[in-house]
Amino acid sequence: MSKKTIVVAGDLVRDHFLVQYPNAPLSYNEPFTETVHHVLPGGAWFLQDVLELTCMNLSDKVEFLKLPVPDEAGLATSNAYTTWARYRRSKDERKAMVWRAQSFLGCNSPTKNASPLADGRDKSPDVLALDDLGLGFRNNEAWWPAAIRDGGSPKRIILKTCHPFTGSLLWKRLIQKYADILTVVISVSALRQRGARISETLSWDLAVEQLKEEFSPQGQSWLDLAKCRRVIALFGHGGIATFSRCEPNIVMPDAKSLNVQDMERLVHERVCFEKLVYHPGELEDTWETGRPGATFGGLSLVTAAAARHALFQSFTEVDRTDMPLDGNDSDQCPTDYRSLFVTLGRALAAKRDLHDTGGWLSELPANSHLPEVLCSRASVSKILNPTGKDEPAASCSVAFCRQQLGSEILPKCTENKRPVCRKCSDESALLYNLTGFGRNFAAAKAIELVICGDSAISAAPKAKYGKFVSVDREEVERINAIRALIDRYKDDSSDTRPLSIGVFGPPGSGKSFSIKELAKTVFEDDKFTLTFNLSQFSSLQDLHQAFHQVRDASVQGRIPLVFWDEFDSYREDVEWGWLKEFLAPMQDAEFSAAGISHPFGKAIFVFAGGRRSDFQSFRDVFSDPNKDKSKGRDFVSRLRGYLNVKGPNREGTSGEAAAKIHNHECDPAYLIRRAMLLRSVIERFYPHLIDMKTKHAAISLAVVHGMLHVEKYHHGARSLESVVKMCGLDNAKMFTPSCLPSHSLLEMHVTPDFADLVKDYPFAEGVIDDLARYTHNAWKKEHEDSDMTGNESLKDYDELSPRERINNYESAWPIDAKLREVEIEIARRADDVEPFDFVNVRECLCRIEHDIWMRRKLVDGFEWAPRTNKRLRLHCDVAPFDMVSPEHQRFDQVIVEAIPEALRKNHLAPKNRETLLAEKVKTEHESLSPKTD
Repeated sequence: MSKKTIVVAGDLVRDHFLVQYPNAPLSYNEPFTETVHHVLPGGAWFLQDVLELTCMNLSDKVEFLKLPVPDEAGLATSNAYTTWARYRRSKDERKAMVWRAQSFLGCNSPTKNASPLADGRDKSPDVLALDDLGLGFRNNEAWWPAAIRDGGSPKRIILKTCHPFTGSLLWKRLIQKYADILTVVISVSALRQRGARISETLSWDLAVEQLKEEFSPQGQSWLDLAKCRRVIALFGHGGIATFSRCEPNIVMPDAKSLNVQDMERLVHERVCFEKLVYHPGELEDTWETGRPGATFGGLSLVTAAAARHALFQSFTEVDRTDMPLDGNDSDQCPTDYRSLFVTLGRALAAKRDLHDTGGWLSELPANSHLPEVLCSRASVSKILNPTGKDEPAASCSVAFCRQQLGSEILPKCTENKRPVCRKCSDESALLYNLTGFGRNFAAAKAIELVICGDSAISAAPKAKYGKFVSVDREEVERINAIRALIDRYKDDSSDTRPLSIGVFGPPGSGKSFSIKELAKTVFEDDKFTLTFNLSQFSSLQDLHQAFHQVRDASVQGRIPLVFWDEFDSYREDVEWGWLKEFLAPMQDAEFSAAGISHPFGKAIFVFAGGRRSDFQSFRDVFSDPNKDKSKGRDFVSRLRGYLNVKGPNREGTSGEAAAKIHNHECDPAYLIRRAMLLRSVIERFYPHLIDMKTKHAAISLAVVHGMLHVEKYHHGARSLESVVKMCGLDNAKMFTPSCLPSHSLLEMHVTPDFADLVKDYPFAEGVIDDLARYTHNAWKKEHEDSDMTGNESLKDYDELSPRERINNYESAWPIDAKLREVEIEIARRADDVEPFDFVNVRECLCRIEHDIWMRRKLVDGFEWAPRTNKRLRLHCDVAPFDMVSPEHQRFDQVIVEAIPEALRKNHLAPKNRETLLAEKVKTEHESLSPKTD
């Protein structure tokens, strides 16, 4: 195989670094041994250097046709100037200091009479990488490489560009002639500059939705960027989204029979959302918030990674018969192909490391006086070219296009037309990429979360502030919006009015807890909190005394966080009586007492209400201006933000909303909220129930089922915690139904259905363990004759360590959900149960089994390849069920065939048809009757 060729071109820049050393001289006559002015190659030179670093282990396969050296006279070169300084590495590291850019001073354009680039290089390179910085290259054809002039025919083009790129001669040439082979790498901030309606990220779900709209007929990119073969959009240090015209690899299991021309025809007319590689606990700019200063080169790192990926992205170019088998940890496939997730994940990890370690990425000249700390090249190189088993991309999650599943769970397996919440069907729902759609599969993931801990949802996008954690999309977006409000308020010295925020939620939902944990993150050591409960105030004088405490803190230069609990309580038998007393402080930053005005400094007012569960219902109270005697409308108009905290109950189970929502498919995330809370209570109060090695909690599945599915906790999170603490678990070895308190005590905190939910739940730990055993045995049998003889997992189930057994549980947790999807419900039988078979639903269950497996693989970044390489996230069976190998289908079948035996062994059997019909009629009757508290 001949060497692949890479050509790099673009704007040439000399970067002038002005370094502020800590011990600079104070006068002219003081000697100074270190120079403060450094000049390094930037622009296309820098991109070429990063590309060589990215492909350093491919010297025998890749040839670079290099740019002229920076010292060559007459080149069209710009000069950029940046000051550098030392910063704390992060807010958590007090002593570690790193070099980062302090301020960018500007850049001049090259002179118009500069000599054109004498480019006699390859006209048909495998990859042409262009660095368009808007410094003249885009509009001067004389500086373009031969590959895009007349007669040029590059195989792939990777364009790194910035706003404004549309309208340039280069863009017109590329989009008109090379769109089918063009990949564009651009930052999301550049898309915003050209008018894209992409807000500052509040959640990754919202980011995906808005990016999709930008590349739809309603977006500006539909007529230009959407014509490219692929677009890679960078969200700061948090994530990378890709849109592609290419068909997903998973629909190409017969790729060996196709040639390159066939592959070229299998592209969409416009790009479609492909995937988002992101850090689930962060957003676009949150990671660098605690790491001051700036670094350059992040977009070049992503461009270089995309260029390497483009070199070997087609499986049709060479024979793949010797690709490493499953279990081979080699990073060297014959074509060095890896999944797009690995490519982008490594680039994102390298970008973060570059900022974390600080410094410049280029190789320093031999005579450079720069201190060694100013170069992060070695550290970044290890991430781009890892040699061990650790995969730098593994810290990321993947949001995949749902079309890649081939079949959702489960349109083919049942005629049951279940209502589906709009949030789950039309909007992005990354949580359900992990759990599967619908209440049954959310319940299965919730059970796994309670038993196994946070590892069950580590890949789910989340908001995490101190001890407050939420994976509910609406809560994530709301609290992140509040975080953004507070950050802007802190930095805006001209805004002297109190920042007023309303926090709503049912009793026990954790309203104050969420904001206080957020404040710990935002204010760190400078937090100052005051809490006042207005229901305990007897007169206006009490409120004025509270205002004076706020004023004392604010005039000292601090920003106090002031909680006004029960702000919506009665004042001297007057409903909403306290609201009007806050109008002047909220609007004018002052209050009057005894005829004297007292001004506030900056402060944050948090109004936590108890009478309305959400902001919308609170606002509706004052919808009629003629009946608003409490000035409620004026109060609402002065709020600058709000947060609705849901708590452990399902939306629509409290207040006026109870009569509006009865469908359990709405808000299935409440099961995850309950599971997180239950696991947290066990960890805080009964840690002895959690195994130190496996992190598994010793709790009965029946108890978990009851805690998750009970209709309502009367007092929210406080009730859930009370139920657990009433069980007397201090000396218990396992949390079983026998530990539960009496019905009379339970009914203080939960609805009466709790007892039946615990009693009637048929699945015990034995069923799960048996299914895990059958799963492992089936996998072992299928692989005993393969080239995995040295694999440690090829041993009997009983010989596996507790940690090794956990992997086999992933298929067992959703047993109830899988059976319910094919309308089978299970009940206990006291006597022996005859063997039974699911003949009529066997194929449906096999498809469900495959969909669950494939969903898990897609979340982990896998894509289809002719041969499997787990480290590079390649798998031959990441494809729709009908297109996978017979061996893999047989593996699914063996697991499904084990279900009846596992049920029989544990004295379980399907409910009879009469029982199911009676329960169905009862459920439909209850759904027609409005529910009240």
